[in-house]
Amino acid sequence: MSRINLNPQPVVISIPASPRSNVEPPWNELQAETLSPTSHELRRFTERRRAQDLGYELPQAYLKQLPAAAQAVSPQNSPASDLNEPPLWQAMWRAKLDQIVILLVALTVLTGVFFFQDWFASRPRLYERVRLGFHVFTLVWLGWYAQAQLSIVNVLAFLNALRTDFRWEYFLMAPLIFILWFATAAALLFWNRGAFCGWLCPFGALQELLNRAARLVGIPQLRIPFSVHSRLVAIKYIIFLVLFGVSLSALATAEKAAEVEPFKTAIILHFARSWPFLLYVGAILAASLTVERVFCRYLCPLGAALALPARLPCSTGCGAIANAATLASAAATNARCKPSIPKATSIRTNASSVCTVRCSITTINCAR
Repeated sequence: MSRINLNPQPVVISIPASPRSNVEPPWNELQAETLSPTSHELRRFTERRRAQDLGYELPQAYLKQLPAAAQAVSPQNSPASDLNEPPLWQAMWRAKLDQIVILLVALTVLTGVFFFQDWFASRPRLYERVRLGFHVFTLVWLGWYAQAQLSIVNVLAFLNALRTDFRWEYFLMAPLIFILWFATAAALLFWNRGAFCGWLCPFGALQELLNRAARLVGIPQLRIPFSVHSRLVAIKYIIFLVLFGVSLSALATAEKAAEVEPFKTAIILHFARSWPFLLYVGAILAASLTVERVFCRYLCPLGAALALPARLPCSTGCGAIANAATLASAAATNARCKPSIPKATSIRTNASSVCTVRCSITTINCAR
């Protein structure tokens, strides 16, 4: 019985670009590239090429005789035609033009939500509906359909490229991933990691949607004491530092160790993996029913990497309406503010700019 591959990897076959290359059959020297289903491995597969002596001849039914004038110009005598061919990354961008437009529109909407937080703070019901709809979009379209899930491997590959052979072509091969990283980097200047972690992460959206459903059906929520939370939150920073250290000497090993992120199983491969991965993801999602975004809080190395800029002295926190001083002042007069702070952060620690992924939620709850 033949075995069915549920996760086929497409292969790109190309003729090596050289003056002696001949596009006419037989094709004796080809290059095969395996396209990984995860976009964060693009750098690896572009470097993993192998020449194959296929000896393949195209059937005569697919050949067309050229006029004598055209035959006089041989491909070997016109190497300039190869120079006029656009890079592969440009073809990838053209092929995904419709998805790029959709993503840019979504980013524009999200930018408006963050820039007009004061307006949304006075309309909490509208804000919750917008946030719910955006999370559904992030999970279903951005994650499961477009498979634009950022990963800590993206960060490690970028840092490794800075130390070795940095080429933009490696990162431009995945247009949606590139745009998301550009938008995330820009958002760090204004709202730290709140834009990505709170809105644009498909797995984070999955956790929050599950937690919403759990609260609707009456599943009790576990509130972790701050003394315990402040110690558990260090785990994700330790994971990030370990992965970063390993990547300095063995990037491939670090990529395998990055399976601590359940993104590949839950988002990229749609849960079509072996039982150990499914058991791991299932445990995280089950815990998310009682603790909102439990993976984001304590285990996510990507969240740890994005939170590090917020610890710099020049960081401005979550923006104009969700800084520590505002939260402390509001909590002093309204007892409902303190429980509303996302991720169990404490006002007295002034850590809201680092840990919060839903800056405007606190302001909305305190304004009621």
